[in-house]
Amino acid sequence: MSQAKMVAFIAQYPASMIYMEACGSAHYWGRYFQNNKHHVHLLPAQIVRMYRAGNKNDANDALAIYEAAQRPDIHFVSVKTTEQQDIASVLHLRESYIKQRTAISNRIRGFALAIWDKIPAKHH
Repeated sequence: MSQAKMVAFIAQYPASMIYMEACGSAHYWGRYFQNNKHHVHLLPAQIVRMYRAGNKNDANDALAIYEAAQRPDIHFVSVKTTEQQDIASVLHLRESYIKQRTAISNRIRGFALAIWDKIPAKHH
């Protein structure tokens, strides 16, 4: 179903429970569905993966989400607000920059040690 058809379908559909796999766009759609009076539950991707039979495709994903949602001990991910997603993005960027900084400093240290070994001992 196309995005436009899904939006029209959801807008006219009575309030219901909607289960989705928590992915990049799930929070956007979760907020949209909640604004249309639906109850949204997001399932962590690693949980859905345990119930998927066969290759990853829309049909197998739908069955896996259905199977996982039926389990009584499954925890759901809450739908994030745009502010929460903004904060998470900033934190993710910061972690990425720290990893890059560490990688560069390790690379420099490695080059320095390689050069150090080639310098005659009298210059140490």
